[in-house]
Amino acid sequence: MRLTPRQTMAAGLFLFVVSIAFSSLTTLMHDKTIGVKISHDANRLHTEYSEPVTFNVVEFESGADFFDENQPDRLTVPMTGCYHVQAQITVLGSGYNLSGLEFTGNPPSRDYIIEIKKNGDPTDWVAADYLSDENPRSALLNHTGSVECFEEGDYIQLFVTGNRVIESNWPGTRGSVSPVLYMVYIGSL
Repeated sequence: MRLTPRQTMAAGLFLFVVSIAFSSLTTLMHDKTIGVKISHDANRLHTEYSEPVTFNVVEFESGADFFDENQPDRLTVPMTGCYHVQAQITVLGSGYNLSGLEFTGNPPSRDYIIEIKKNGDPTDWVAADYLSDENPRSALLNHTGSVECFEEGDYIQLFVTGNRVIESNWPGTRGSVSPVLYMVYIGSL
């Protein structure tokens, strides 16, 4: 079948419009991040290693519901798939208290552990890190993370060695430095 010039132009215009629509749709789909980042807005003493760290600030939450203020110690997976999971925390040295004042803070200890655990299972680590050689006059920033695949409804929690003063809110950061827990969807299983 042979097309007339007018039919050829109409077919070309149709294909051009379809390609623009497809490109726009693809761009829109890839521009939408599905993820969350939460933090806490005040220094506090984290007393129990067996208790997860709690959060009260949602830095961003996009594409799904991850954080529930009624369960401030977790992020819940909204859809089955693989996620980049990361936690960051600053523990004040033994020389500082909740107000950042020297000589009244954490008990002397050279070591602490930060762990992201799955579904409240004490043996199911998503990621963990160990920090040693604490200087009493420093704040030690530590982070851990991994890529993990989850089922819808799974959840993650952040655990830190007990009896540590957790620092929040470096000036001007709105709690985005410590403690921070986030997860970002990267693809299906």
